[in-house]
Amino acid sequence: MADLKLPPLLMIACLRIWNLAALLSSIRKSTSLLKMALTATRISKTQHRAFSNPSFITHL
Repeated sequence: MADLKLPPLLMIACLRIWNLAALLSSIRKSTSLLKMALTATRISKTQHRAFSNPSFITHL
């Protein structure tokens, strides 16, 4: 990126935009991981209820 001979302010602006995009991407990944974890927790709770209470299966 130093080879491009950009003005310093423009280079700083590009780096900040790049960092912001990376931050948003990592936030998006972490929220999708959180959603998957919550879904897995919900499924395991449902399975636990089904195993501990056989009549629960008929309600599904």
